[in-house]
Amino acid sequence: MGTQTKGAPNKRPYHTLTPMMALNNGDLAFTIGTPGGDSQTQSLLQIVHNLLVFGMSPQEAIEAPRFRSSEGLSVSLEDRVPSSVQSSLSGLGHDLRIIQGWTATFGGAQMIYVDPETGTLTAAADPRREAYALAY
Repeated sequence: MGTQTKGAPNKRPYHTLTPMMALNNGDLAFTIGTPGGDSQTQSLLQIVHNLLVFGMSPQEAIEAPRFRSSEGLSVSLEDRVPSSVQSSLSGLGHDLRIIQGWTATFGGAQMIYVDPETGTLTAAADPRREAYALAY
């Protein structure tokens, strides 16, 4: 990271904190956050995309396989990413690093989702870290 975090006038601190609260017509739709260093923003975007675009449940969205990009064309993928996707990325010139199992490298998200019709709360926890989800 070089000197990004060095204190100086008119500088902003470098961080990746990305807690999120999403609204639907002014009402809370869901709240989500994750630890994970430089993976935080990438992980949250993938989870929210799974939830809103692919229609996954909160738990499915959190458990889905993830990737993270690094410098240049380097991409780390969980080994659960389909081999067809891995082959396509390799064909595009990406340097792939396949990560085995469930690892905190890809975050550890927690989510509370509000059903828009019933108001029922659903909690979801990431199995990549020791976590438990509870909503009432």
